[in-house]
Amino acid sequence: MAEGNSISYHAGSFFLEVLPRAGRLLLVLAPEFNEIEDLNGIAQDATQWKYFVGSKYDGGVAISVRDAEDVTRSMPLIRQALEIVGR
Repeated sequence: MAEGNSISYHAGSFFLEVLPRAGRLLLVLAPEFNEIEDLNGIAQDATQWKYFVGSKYDGGVAISVRDAEDVTRSMPLIRQALEIVGR
């Protein structure tokens, strides 16, 4: 769903928001940081920040995406977020 300054994805409820940034994308995932198994070490605990500029949703995980390799590494985390929200 286009949100003005972002794109959000829902499967019944919110699980992913994509926020454009200079030279990268910021992915915000709905699950809490401790619910995600991050084998690549790319996830950050989003509770470190009060909010993300342009974001409509709160999430527990943030991922910075700069290139195609980052997209590939983030896909397992996005799938986990979808599974967790769909429970």
